Order: sequence, then C-alpha cells, then structure tokens
Amino acid sequence: APPAIIKLNRVNFRDEKEVGNELNSSCEEWFRNSRFSKYLTTSSTRNEVEIICPATQKDIRKYSKRDPYLIRETPSVYNKLTKPMLDKIKPSDIEWVYNILDGKKEKILLGGPKEGFIFIRDYKWREDGPKEDMHYLVLVTERGTLRSIRDLQGCHVELLEKAKESALKFIEEQHSIPRSKVHAYFHYLPSFWHLHIHFVHVSQPSSSRREVLLDDVIDNLKMNPEYYATSGALTFAIDDVAFPDMFKDAQKLGLL
Repeated sequence: APPAIIKLNRVNFRDEKEVGNELNSSCEEWFRNSRFSKYLTTSSTRNEVEIICPATQKDIRKYSKRDPYLIRETPSVYNKLTKPMLDKIKPSDIEWVYNILDGKKEKILLGGPKEGFIFIRDYKWREDGPKEDMHYLVLVTERGTLRSIRDLQGCHVELLEKAKESALKFIEEQHSIPRSKVHAYFHYLPSFWHLHIHFVHVSQPSSSRREVLLDDVIDNLKMNPEYYATSGALTFAIDDVAFPDMFKDAQKLGLL
C-alpha cells in the first residue's frame, strides 16, 4: 500500500441538538483534489479527517519533528540558495493548483484569466463553519512565472490591488466582516510555489515568522518596482527535515 498521512481534528459542536444528530451520522467526504481529501466522521465526537495519499517524502517531512534555523534572505541569497531549490520542483507537485485554475476542482467565487486571479474558499475551512474560522485564497492565473513574492514587480501592483479590493468586498458582503477584521498576507516560504494570498479573520492565530502583509508588499513595490528582485530582504525558517538539500546548501554558504 502507498504511504499516507492521516490528520485527525476534533470539530466543536454548535449546540446540543447537533450533538445528538451527529452521533448517528456516517463518514462524509467533503473535499478531494489530486492526492488530498477531507472527511467528516463521528463516533462519540465529531471529527475532521484529512488524508494525503500517496504521501511523498516531502509530505512526510512536513509533518515530522523539526529543529528550525532562521535565514535572512537577500536577493543574492535567494539566487544562490532558494531559487535553485524551487527550480527543481516538478509541475506534478502542484497539479492540484492547476486543477483549481482549470475549474476541475473547487468553486471559483470571483475572477478568472481575464482578471488575472481567482478567489476561492480554502479547503481547510468548511462553508458551514464559524465566520471567525474564515479562510479564503486568491490564486494568480499566470502559471510558472509568479511563484512567490520574489517574482513580483511594480507592474503587478494593479493586479494585487484589484484582487485585494474584490476579496474584501466579497467577504464584507457575504459575511458582514469589515476589512479592518480581515488579515491579508503571503507566506514566505510558501507552502506551495504558485503565488497566492491568504484572507483570514484577524482573530486567528498568526504564524508571524512566515507572514508578509499584502499591504506591505504593495507599498514596497510602489516605492521600488524591483524591490523583491534587487533589494528586499526576507527572513524565514528552515531545518534539515523539511528542507534537507536546502539546509546543506545553506551550511555550505555559511548562512547557519
């Protein structure tokens, strides 16, 4: 059998009536895309089960215990350390992203190729979940060239501002959540190398070492159209479990 990763999360009950109903329910698949699937199952508690199958070595390393070190990445360090690593990533590793862009998986709520972006609900957030758990994504429709904020230039400011305004308007209209309650950011290093923006409720816990605010990215590009390509430094954590080859290269470069 192929290797698999199984994550089990307990889902809070909303009221006593729901507890009684859920005790008699069966396993329900509510998300599937490529190797990734999610189920809702109940016994004495209501649980969410996430399955990755077949799981790659990269998947397994992601969920293993780590001992992280911080890297201060200048554009020069990016070209010597990070870019060679991501240039080795196979298109099949983000097949699930292309399934979304092609309209094969997930519901596109806003945008399309003409707008340069699409807006979707992140699969981690169930549509019937509390609005404080809200999680949406903007994915750029351009493929292969915009992999992270390092690839952004001044010419992309209009796209970013358009995506931001469209997302915030949708969230306010659909959930009555004002923009001052929405946290919009990129991850760096990202969990997958296709440019995307997270939109979450501001009350959610922050992974501050990885987050780069959307507004800060826009401001930096307005000040210097080539900020992330020529001058901007970014800090992130790596380890020898999730990034074994990159970790060795960082040691050789004297960065650790």
